Amino acid sequence: MELVNGNQLADIRLMQMFPWFGVLKYAKDEMSLMAKAKFELFRDSKLQVFMTFSEPGTNYIRFKKILSFQKRILRS
Repeated sequence: MELVNGNQLADIRLMQMFPWFGVLKYAKDEMSLMAKAKFELFRDSKLQVFMTFSEPGTNYIRFKKILSFQKRILRS
């Protein structure tokens, strides 16, 4: 490096990249939306399990009602 006034003792340069305005806000919004999406996936899987176990029960209740209705018809 060539200098006009003589020898250079030190050259220190500090560079820091500052986030643009709103970048941190958008990152926070993105994280909250991702958390909501994961919660919805959890809720969906919970409802799937509920439906898996409740469907046979509802079929049993429906069958029981039909059977009682048919018994009433046969008695009449």
